[in-house]
Amino acid sequence: MLNYGDRGPWELDYYLEFFCRKFVEVTGELDKEANKMKVTTVKEICVGHIPKKME
Repeated sequence: MLNYGDRGPWELDYYLEFFCRKFVEVTGELDKEANKMKVTTVKEICVGHIPKKME
């Protein structure tokens, strides 16, 4: 679960909702106990397809 700010689980996260259905790169801190990631930044990736892993 991604979490950008302090809010209740019933409240919408409008910042993250903005990036819905877009390719993004997310950075932040993982809280293993709560199984959540506290989002620091979200950056849209402007590509028309899913990038392939370079081997």
